[in-house]
Amino acid sequence: MKENIKLGVILLIITALSGLILGLSYEGTKEAIEKNGKLDKKELSVIMPEAEVVKDKKIELSKEGSINEVLEAYKGDKKVGYLINVTSKGFHGDIQTMVGISDAGDVTGIKIVSHSETPGVGSKVEKTDFTNKFKEKKIEKGIKLTKTPSGKDDEVEGVTGATVSSTAVVGGVNAAIEFYNNNLKGAVGANE
Repeated sequence: MKENIKLGVILLIITALSGLILGLSYEGTKEAIEKNGKLDKKELSVIMPEAEVVKDKKIELSKEGSINEVLEAYKGDKKVGYLINVTSKGFHGDIQTMVGISDAGDVTGIKIVSHSETPGVGSKVEKTDFTNKFKEKKIEKGIKLTKTPSGKDDEVEGVTGATVSSTAVVGGVNAAIEFYNNNLKGAVGANE
């Protein structure tokens, strides 16, 4: 009986110390974790070059939907568009993409926020060679994926050998466009 109590006290001390160390570690890294979740100026300039600052858009999102977050982009006091964070299914898992859509009705840019695609193949969707193809694409009909270069306003050439990953990114961009068209375009206060 004494042995069980002794082991229980030792376990309690070890658990308490572990909890204290974990709590101190969290407090020490909390600011860095929060900072990593925000867009920096360089990322913002890639997604929406005209924007100077972004603000949270208070909008209720479905937990089952692919839209994770909606931000309003501003240049000074004028809203210039939205940044929509969307998740789509890639070859090896989720691909999270931030999509910039201007109030003028075009995609201003995209950034792959996270993915688990195959290194050297599917991971090429995060390279600027692919992401820059979305700039200034019109959103009326959505974006189509092609296998060859196209000069059309609504087409993007996929990454060779990464059709599933390319399709997932285009699908995510189209989900952001659909959300914009159904929930944000022409909304009251859209051009404040």
